[in-house]
Parts: sequence; structure tokens; C-alpha cells
Amino acid sequence: MSGEESSEKPIDLKRQQNDAYTKWRRIVEELLPELSKRIFALREHGYMGCGFHWALERDLGYAIAKVCDYDDGDIYHSKDAFAHQIVIQVRVRQTFERLAKIEDELKFPGERLVCPKDE
Repeated sequence: MSGEESSEKPIDLKRQQNDAYTKWRRIVEELLPELSKRIFALREHGYMGCGFHWALERDLGYAIAKVCDYDDGDIYHSKDAFAHQIVIQVRVRQTFERLAKIEDELKFPGERLVCPKDE
């Protein structure tokens, strides 16, 4: 096969990553109202680390700002776009995980809110 040219077009990995990230963020965007409701409901409860509840609310603000900001060019068009996407996904996932851990500790009924996996 050496010397032969492939008939396939080159794969645009950046485009694929951006599409996967957009799909992920749209799913998360739908979960943000429930995430917000659950985080603000924790204000009424004492739990391990509740003195730092403001940090959980700050992380919620970060999630809302980044997931809902479709005008942020760095997320899609900078040379570090992939890194920006990964950082956002990790921080948002950690917010979901912290909430689930707190709800487990408080023995809240019902299913835990789970952040979708990145593609």
C-alpha cells in the first residue's frame, strides 16, 4: 500500500471533538436547573464541609457560565480549545460528583444526578 493515496478524506479531529463537546454541553445544559435546585437546597442542611458550601455554589456558577456560553471563542477556536473543553468537563463533572456525595451523606432519597460522560 505504500505509494498509494487513500481515497478517504482526512478526518477533521478538531471538528469531531467540537461536535462531541457541543453534544455533551447540550445534555449538561438540560441538567443545570435540577443541579441548581439541589445545590441551593443544601443551604438548609449541615453536612461535612458545609462551611464551604459557598464553593459548591461558586462551582455551580462556573458550570452555568461555561456550559451556556456559546460565544466563548477559546472553547472552540483557540489553539488550546481541546484543553479548555477538558477543563470545563472535569470541573462540571466534579460538581455533580460532590453533590452526589453530599446527598449520599445526608441520605437524601431518590436517584443521584449524574453528569454525562464526555465523548
